[in-house]
Formats: sequence, structure tokens, C-alpha cells
Amino acid sequence: MAHCLRWSVVGIYPACNLSNMYAGGTGPFYQDIQSDYDFSSPDGHTATTAGYDLMLLPASDFATSPILMWASHSDTSVMRSQNEDPFAPRVNAAGGNATIIPSSGNHGDASNFNPQAVVAFLEAH
Repeated sequence: MAHCLRWSVVGIYPACNLSNMYAGGTGPFYQDIQSDYDFSSPDGHTATTAGYDLMLLPASDFATSPILMWASHSDTSVMRSQNEDPFAPRVNAAGGNATIIPSSGNHGDASNFNPQAVVAFLEAH
């Protein structure tokens, strides 16, 4: 009998698109990505981060896990249009349950933090 791992995910302005965050070595987190994945130039990005970019993994990988994300269209660090907005519909189209809670302001804005909603979501799932 096969076992399916089920987990719930809460994302506070999550970077769902590693390639976008790296952007050929010019993205907002390119230095962190190079450091975390231990490579030093844009040539190393694709091979070194293979299997870690949520947008490049099959959406069905996330279909069994409910996902709740807070994201703002005003976030200039983790642009919602390049991260959460394309990720959630892919997951939902694969039969999953990914929800985006609209927030406001730039990256780190207090509207992204709702501990009561996080607890309620995790308790429900």
C-alpha cells in the first residue's frame, strides 16, 4: 500500500518562482540563491537549483496539500505577478487547493501577518 505524505503550507509573501528571484544573476535575491545553492555565476543556476524551483516542478506534487499564501501586488521584492499568481492556479488546475489572501504594501508589510488565520487554517487541515 502506498502512503501519501500530506502537509499544509502557509506562505507569507512566498517566493514560488526561484528562476524569477534569481533572474540571471540580477534578481532581488540572486546573492542569497548563489550562496544557499553554492554556485558563483549565472551559468550554475539551472543545474544547481534543479528540483527546487516550485514553478518548474509538476503542479500535481502540491495537489494533496492545502496551501494558504499572503501576497501583495505592491511587493517589489517578491512580485506577486511572477510568484504566487502563476503558482496558485497551476496547483488548483492539478486538483489542489491553493489560496492567495490579498495583502497590501511592500515586502514585509504587517498586512501579511495574521497569526489567528494561520492557526485556524492549520487546525482545519
